[in-house]
Amino acid sequence: LQQELGTVPLAGVVLITDGADNASKQWTESLSKLEARKIPFYTVGVGSESITRDAEMVKVSAPRSTLKESTAVVDVSYRSHGFSGRKATIYVRENGTLLKSEQVTLPADGEIAETTLDLPAKNEGTRLFSFSLQAPDDRIPENNTLAALVEIKNDHPQILYIEGEPRWEFKFLRRAMQDDPNIRLVTLLRSSQNKFYRQGIDKEEMLSEGFPKKKDELFAFKGLIFGSIESTFFSQDQLKNVVDFVSNRGGGFLMMGGRNSFSGGRYENSPLADILPVQLSSADRNPVIGRLKWSVTDYGRTHPLMKLTPDANANIKQWGDLPPLNDYNKTLDAKVGAIVLARGQAEQRGGSDPILLAFQRYGRGRTMALPTGSTWRWQMQMDARDQTYEMFWKQILRWLVNTSPDPLMINSDKDTYLPGETVHLSADISNKSFERMNNAKAVAKITNPDGVTEAVPLDWNGSGEGTYQAELNVTAPGIYRVEVDATQGSENLGSNHTAFQVEDRPVEFSNAALDTRLLQSVATSTNGRYYPLSKIGDVPEDAQYVDTETSFVEQKELWDVPFLFMLLSISFGAEWFWRKRKGLA
Repeated sequence: LQQELGTVPLAGVVLITDGADNASKQWTESLSKLEARKIPFYTVGVGSESITRDAEMVKVSAPRSTLKESTAVVDVSYRSHGFSGRKATIYVRENGTLLKSEQVTLPADGEIAETTLDLPAKNEGTRLFSFSLQAPDDRIPENNTLAALVEIKNDHPQILYIEGEPRWEFKFLRRAMQDDPNIRLVTLLRSSQNKFYRQGIDKEEMLSEGFPKKKDELFAFKGLIFGSIESTFFSQDQLKNVVDFVSNRGGGFLMMGGRNSFSGGRYENSPLADILPVQLSSADRNPVIGRLKWSVTDYGRTHPLMKLTPDANANIKQWGDLPPLNDYNKTLDAKVGAIVLARGQAEQRGGSDPILLAFQRYGRGRTMALPTGSTWRWQMQMDARDQTYEMFWKQILRWLVNTSPDPLMINSDKDTYLPGETVHLSADISNKSFERMNNAKAVAKITNPDGVTEAVPLDWNGSGEGTYQAELNVTAPGIYRVEVDATQGSENLGSNHTAFQVEDRPVEFSNAALDTRLLQSVATSTNGRYYPLSKIGDVPEDAQYVDTETSFVEQKELWDVPFLFMLLSISFGAEWFWRKRKGLA
């Protein structure tokens, strides 16, 4: 209305609705513009204020992409009317095949409840996950299902693990990851002064001079692990590059415990002290030797990293059955914003429980502290068939790199659109050192559900360094695939891909209750009036002329309007003739 009749003089607007904006999400902005023009709204309410027996899926928040063999954490929001306290079931399907189901308790009428679902990412490629909320005797099944599009990647991210001395943790960690088809663990073991043993390299010159000195060499990795190696081994520039690796490149960093880790490696006064999720002190440099049980915190019990089995009670028992660790590095408290997933419990309780696993966001990346070097005991002292140690480290390393970006990233503003909606594409373009590029040439190739490909150029918008954007309209339902390539002169900056879907879903059934208060408020604020549907016939009689900024008065001479002039002449003539006959003239 604002776009098509923006300058047309309107006497009023008759709005027939239930009060829910399910498509544009621009209701407040559009209404304020019309209010400024002093246009009254005559609102007519459709539907019922009270809905009986409706369970509705409100929102699904899923990652746009994740690594194969990792866990996708999905937050699901739902609402109900007439089912307060009753049980319902959420069914999750992957490309139409039932993946899992979970029972939930429906909230009080009109309230929104949330639950978190952990989905295994087993199949590579673009996968469509649907989430259906099923309750007995649901009167509006059209609003029970929402979908999410997730790209499951198998791009074999590289993680560099540098270790200062041969030790059991290094041996068992390499063994746990050697058969992993998705993660490439590259290790650099210091065997003697200025000599290193390299494993997992894909070419001879890789790490030939030890730990990377240049950013582009370091930034080729997505994750970085420091074992028991002192801070003085690195130059100040190398340590600053590690900080930049996390904050600007968006990589993942993990420091493991050991005699030359944390304060033992004198990291408290190094640049790395800023990125660690725990505070360090110079008072306790030597690791504490002693038996220590791994104890998952309350927050850790719900975190995917700490889930060894789907059943919550069995999961806690499995952690409790693990053999004790035999060392840890003392740290101070966790930093503000950091999350502690596990603490240690000594056999003889006394004092505070030390932090054993904590993480935090830092810039574009994430960092983790594991102040122990004896998780290998879980493998050594458990049954040979037990996979707890392998599962723990595979989950840790996937988490470490799961959100690490590539130099070229492409995304749409959401994963699901209605037919006719505008799709906003955004690409972040950097070079190998992750310096943002504002003079690149980027082209996106969009393939529609029928297999037809269209090339769309992306332009730098000037508002963000290295950010390029494009818009397109889509109508046909189905999955659209986007491939983007970027160059700068003769240099190829890389390529990447994403996907989105167009779904013609019945949005009018979402939040289907009549919002009378909203419609009354709109009518009152615009000097209009609210009507129930049964009184819609009263609208024409109540509508009044409104003098707005686009209104004007035009005066015309009577003879310039022949019809009115003739009508007036006939009226005067008839009156005179009638008065003549009655003797009044």
